[in-house]
Amino acid sequence: MSNSYYDMTGVLCLNEVTPVIKALFGGLSLDPTYPGNGEVYFCNISESNSQSCDDVLPALGSLAETLGIRPAPESEEPEADRLLHALAEHFDAAAHEGLESLVEGSTFEGDSDLDSLFVLAQAFNDGHGLKSIRYEGCWHEDKPLLWHFGGNGGLISQALTIDGSSSGLLSMADAIAAALDKHDIHAATKALEQHVRYLLGGIDADATRAALKNNLAKALLEA
Repeated sequence: MSNSYYDMTGVLCLNEVTPVIKALFGGLSLDPTYPGNGEVYFCNISESNSQSCDDVLPALGSLAETLGIRPAPESEEPEADRLLHALAEHFDAAAHEGLESLVEGSTFEGDSDLDSLFVLAQAFNDGHGLKSIRYEGCWHEDKPLLWHFGGNGGLISQALTIDGSSSGLLSMADAIAAALDKHDIHAATKALEQHVRYLLGGIDADATRAALKNNLAKALLEA
């Protein structure tokens, strides 16, 4: 039997580490002094540290208490939703679309993910000015099993969210190679197109995405 692990390091690109940042990312071994220049180190190491919803919600609850924020009285709305809506009111983010989508779509159970933490940080901005999250991670086993090792990385910002993995790259390469072995240019093109569409899908603004698609098409024709 083999044990599986996933480890990750990254940086928060922001103005300063504030109480909101500590509540959201405090379990990830934040180091405000490294690497510096507006970047703050964090890590998620197997069997060492993590940041689950069971960590984040109590931390946000303590922050709300400190700020004198009281969630609405008991109602049909889940406790986590009431807390987040109360914080949103305090930070003038009641109309924040990303937050509302997160509240509607999440049960806030289990591990938290960086995308969700970024949305919460954007809604609850107490001066931290979080611009983006950049990270790299790897999964591995304590036995050298085939295809049980790999890596991923990504960037999360207001304008763009992109991630990729070594397994995803291999999958695309396999599809293109198989198509080329059969001299099937259409299938090879389709495999590459799907990858490019995935990357373009990470761009938040429709108009920006459309402009990039047009410019990319022109650049490829001129190449």
